[in-house]
Amino acid sequence: MKVDKPVFPQWRNEGGFTLVESIFVLMIVVTILGIFPLIIKGFSHINQSLSTEVTFEWNTFLMQLRKEIRNSSDVGVAGDKLILYVNGEKVTYEQYGSLIRRRVHDSGHEVVLQKVKNAEFLIHDNKMELIVHFTNDRMETAAFSFFSSSITENQSMEETKNEK
Repeated sequence: MKVDKPVFPQWRNEGGFTLVESIFVLMIVVTILGIFPLIIKGFSHINQSLSTEVTFEWNTFLMQLRKEIRNSSDVGVAGDKLILYVNGEKVTYEQYGSLIRRRVHDSGHEVVLQKVKNAEFLIHDNKMELIVHFTNDRMETAAFSFFSSSITENQSMEETKNEK
């Protein structure tokens, strides 16, 4: 007579899980699922802190431009240039390749914004609007209000200065 021996005798125990083991496994699963949203939120905070580096240059540029517009006696747009007269000096903001640069009396080259695909300066009813498309397909807009009557829309500022 032949007796069958089990191949893996340690698997022969068919007792299954006890209630205590099931509760323990359930607690582990619930703990992991409870921590998962916190991990996702942590990653979003890391991503957000890294993106501030991208907006830092934009915000710095806006603060500088806002200060110069506030201190200017004359504001105008000539083609694709923003022209300001600040303390008797002609200050120009213009796109130069993939940069926006600032020039004083048509000389100098101060880079104020980088990685620019396209920049538009528009003036409408005591309001200047700036629309910038960056090379990473991000678009930013800004609007500046004026309380001065010396705003020139889409004409040469030199002509305006010569008329005065």
